Amino acid sequence: MKESRFDLITSILAAVVGGAIAFFVCNLLLPKIEDVKYKTLETAATSDIGTLDEEIFNNNAINPTVEVCVGCTGGESDGDEEGE
Repeated sequence: MKESRFDLITSILAAVVGGAIAFFVCNLLLPKIEDVKYKTLETAATSDIGTLDEEIFNNNAINPTVEVCVGCTGGESDGDEEGE
């Protein structure tokens, strides 16, 4: 019984000493964490979006954005033309 109690006390003491050593070593090695301040907006947000550009938005379409063809020149629309 005495031997098991001695083992328990030794284990607890080793855990406490190991934890204290780890705490001090980490405080020495890791840099200090500094406070960070961020700029904030002081103006209130509004729901006014102004007028929409008709070149970009089509109000009569189901999807209100205008169809865009990347790489098309002038009169080409979808690339559905003959010879392609």
